Amino acid sequence: MEELLEAGIHVITTMNIQHLESLYDLIEGTTGVKVKEKIPDAIVENADFIVNADIEADELIERLKAGKIYKSDRIAAALNNFFTTKT
Repeated sequence: MEELLEAGIHVITTMNIQHLESLYDLIEGTTGVKVKEKIPDAIVENADFIVNADIEADELIERLKAGKIYKSDRIAAALNNFFTTKT
């Protein structure tokens, strides 16, 4: 990514907080899930602009079930591990 920035190419992306490296232990301890893809904190720290886009848990779960977040083979695992509501 640094090469892209040095070349003057702007990078726009989205991410879930469970992928932030500094939160790895907290996420694993809370959910029991080992996140495979981790993003170094420095990437976020060097961002010129960050937008926090958040939606209600029920809306997120509906989007997930509709296949708008993950492919169908990952939906069940996501519902069981990350996208849950407290009862």
